[in-house]
Amino acid sequence: METRTDLPADGVRAGDRAPDGIRGGVRLFDAFRGPHWTLLVVGEAASAPAAPAELPGVRTVRIPSYGVYGDGAFLIRPDGYVGWAGPTAEGVAPYAAGVGAGGGFGGGFGVGVG
Repeated sequence: METRTDLPADGVRAGDRAPDGIRGGVRLFDAFRGPHWTLLVVGEAASAPAAPAELPGVRTVRIPSYGVYGDGAFLIRPDGYVGWAGPTAEGVAPYAAGVGAGGGFGGGFGVGVG
């Protein structure tokens, strides 16, 4: 589900394969690897109050701005695709609950850089 309205034509959208990269010492594919969902919070959205506490069992990764993603929050499915994207993590919890994200996998821990 895509909730952002001001995306560039080549921006990462919900439904796209989540791109890899190294940002702030975090290799994204390493963070996504496993049977868990990952909430990737990028750039200015990373400093905003967010919903990770509302998403038990979802791994949270915060990274500095990264052009390929743009700033925002991205819920990455276990298969490596973006399931939900928004300007902040506000609103991700209802989507996550509806698709069964956080069903006990991933542990609900955070990885942060900044």
